[in-house]
Amino acid sequence: MSDEMRLEEKEKNIDTSVIYSFGSAIIEFEDVIFQKFLVMSGVNSITTKEQFGRILSRMHSKGYIAPLEFLGRKAWRRLVVEDRLEDRLDPISVQKRSGDITMPSKPEKLQRERDERLVSESRLIAEDLLKTMRGKLLGGRDLDAKARQVLVRHAAEMRKALTDSREELLNYVRSNTPSMSEPMQRILNSKGEDVLLLSLRLIETGYASS
Repeated sequence: MSDEMRLEEKEKNIDTSVIYSFGSAIIEFEDVIFQKFLVMSGVNSITTKEQFGRILSRMHSKGYIAPLEFLGRKAWRRLVVEDRLEDRLDPISVQKRSGDITMPSKPEKLQRERDERLVSESRLIAEDLLKTMRGKLLGGRDLDAKARQVLVRHAAEMRKALTDSREELLNYVRSNTPSMSEPMQRILNSKGEDVLLLSLRLIETGYASS
């Protein structure tokens, strides 16, 4: 194997580790991605924050991720999905899968506007969803630490289920929070999986309040 091929293989392995570091999140804070990357990347665990920043910039140029500001902090949006990593992050495959996602060859302003809309809409949905969960699961009582922990746990499990499929989410809701079946179905149908995933993430991380 030539040095060029070895370098390419190394970059692909690093890119794969970064994508896995997002977990099930669509949008994640850079600091969180970095810490997860260090834990799971083995030989690359000595990567510095500056080196990691260059890795993210390189992946952005390839169209795998996109930068944005999320709740006042630097974050990144994942543009590829974990269950298609066998494609080895081939740029052509990425572009075909991304559908209407703006790629770097198009004006980046459109991508930023799309991300801003996604974040803004998800924050509104998260607030409404938390109020609905509070009413249906807690009888509308005040959100003390214990009550919030219950809602955060359900939000985390719902997000994990939706990462697998919308059917898994609805199965979880029917089995564990049946009173939320209709609201969840309505949000899925009207807003889609991306918005709901990010909304649940906001509840899970405590950025939604009710």
